[in-house]
Amino acid sequence: MGATHLGFADESNHNVGRYRGVAIVSMSCSVADEFDQKLLRLLQESKVKEAHWKELDGAKERHAANKILRCFVEYARVGKVRGDVLIWDTEDSRHKIKGRDDVANLHRMYHHLLTTTMRERWPRESKWRIHPDHNSLINWSEVAGWLGKKSSGGTVRNDLLTDGEWVVEFWDWFVLHALEPCHSHDQPCIQLADILVGLGIYSKESYVKLEQWRKPKVQNSLFVDSEEVVKLSGSDKERCQVLHEFRELCGSHKLGVSLDSQRRLITKNPKNPINFWWWTPQHELDKAPTRIASR
Repeated sequence: MGATHLGFADESNHNVGRYRGVAIVSMSCSVADEFDQKLLRLLQESKVKEAHWKELDGAKERHAANKILRCFVEYARVGKVRGDVLIWDTEDSRHKIKGRDDVANLHRMYHHLLTTTMRERWPRESKWRIHPDHNSLINWSEVAGWLGKKSSGGTVRNDLLTDGEWVVEFWDWFVLHALEPCHSHDQPCIQLADILVGLGIYSKESYVKLEQWRKPKVQNSLFVDSEEVVKLSGSDKERCQVLHEFRELCGSHKLGVSLDSQRRLITKNPKNPINFWWWTPQHELDKAPTRIASR
């Protein structure tokens, strides 16, 4: 039997900046070709060869990003496609440690995101093919090995259905058929994952810029306190508009994606099809790997 589900993943700022993240766009194989072709057509219509958040600095790129996100939301709101974004703060207690190994930490965050998506967001025993963006720093065989350890489950039963006998039951949470890196220029869904994780990080890093962008223009600058004005670059203006329109679109379809309540994109119910998940340290021993410990 072949794969039943596909996932396309990408990361942002894995070794720079305070906020870093990974994202996966997932779907059943039955809708993958249709969705992929629609994204390709939107890129062609926008005259953009490849859409990336970091290259969103002009009207052409903004129009392309908005078209891609509108298409994504249309598919997500009816349950055909999911987008899950995991973002972490390098200033929290898990990450603010001496000798932190950012590459090893990226491995673990990919593991958390992929495992959670395959185990909890799609039907049990789905058969998966995962295509992350090519990154030579990541040992994908190691990631696949970790996923394999989390793919099965079991339980012990003793009830009326077992006639009072102890019975051990095993099952597959998911089956990983393949984990094959691809180049983003070949996969529009990887480009979508890049936009989603970039959007999530920007919503936190630059929320104050969004506030400034939302303010009406003041005709008489003599009455404006210069310390209250946040300067916006050309790319900030384009990105703020994309962020604003995306949040409005999610709101109109009641997808549970919040922006202003916590000054960042966040989804309270992770089962929702568009899920912005901010990592919080799970316990006192939840520490990022260090370069010494990972050798």
